[in-house]
Amino acid sequence: MTQNGAITTISAEKLTPEGSQLLVETAACLKLVDKALFQTIPTIEDLKAATGMLEKLGEIKVVPTRLSISVGGTHTVHVINSKAITYASDDIRVVTVDNISDFERGTDRIVIKGVGPGSSTVTVFNVLGRSGNFAVDVVIPKPTVETGTATSMTANSVTLHGTVTANSDASTNAWFDYGTQSGNYSRKKDAQPGTITGTGDTPVTAEISDLKPATTYHYRIAVKNSADTAYGSENSFVTKISTPTVETGTATNTTANSATLHGMVTANGASTTAWFDYGTVSGAYGSQSDKIEVTDKEEKLINVEIKGLLLGATYYYRIAAENTLGKSEGSEESFKTKPIETVSPTPTVAP
Repeated sequence: MTQNGAITTISAEKLTPEGSQLLVETAACLKLVDKALFQTIPTIEDLKAATGMLEKLGEIKVVPTRLSISVGGTHTVHVINSKAITYASDDIRVVTVDNISDFERGTDRIVIKGVGPGSSTVTVFNVLGRSGNFAVDVVIPKPTVETGTATSMTANSVTLHGTVTANSDASTNAWFDYGTQSGNYSRKKDAQPGTITGTGDTPVTAEISDLKPATTYHYRIAVKNSADTAYGSENSFVTKISTPTVETGTATNTTANSATLHGMVTANGASTTAWFDYGTVSGAYGSQSDKIEVTDKEEKLINVEIKGLLLGATYYYRIAAENTLGKSEGSEESFKTKPIETVSPTPTVAP
């Protein structure tokens, strides 16, 4: 330092960077109190010349100089030789949530949090006014998902389960893909809750009720936010068997005493027997056609010829089918047999 025109050299071993900093701060304060204490207040250059260490004291270094954090995520930035750092950001998408001024091995720490997607520059200052910058890219991370189990299964419905982690404060929508072909999903159902945020695991479910009995279905969970889409692994389930599904068809090939009845039967997972009820009294029938066997996985068109019918009569009929779970009956239809056709005699021509 200089005092009364004389230069006094202080050994670097005796004056640490902290001591140099303290000396600058003290001298600045003394200058305000009484300028007469020193003819020349030591400047940064004076201390640098006296100790050879002020260059190190004055520098500021940020590690890392560019980083990427997620929306809602945090990251710690180390600032070398800062001491009581201050900060400023050019973008509100990055805010400081923790500013630690404790001096640890020459490093101060500033913890930042991502508020919204985009890029920002943050500037930090040390006590000597030196500054350093670091860039921040705030991104919306890809959500993660896990396909769960299928429960509450019936012949026509099921409840699907899954777990969603949004990994940010960005809104994430979830749904289930499902279908009868592996890897090729023809239908989807929104999950509940449908929108997820935050970094914790959120269980989701979907109740599906448009299924066929005794059928294998493949499914997966899927999620999407504004940045990306994620899919869970594929799982499968088999719906339970049920009573047969039947549909009464038309009557064809009608004659005076016969007709062919048509209908459709789906076995729904259990061996099934099908037939037609018919008769001249609606709802009472009284007669039954030959029986047709339908295998457990089969959807079969039933065609049965009935004979011995009355001439010119109206007949009512329905298809019926039964398996181990019960009996199903189709809607009632009707037809009318033909009357006897009168054949006029061929006139005789006189010779």
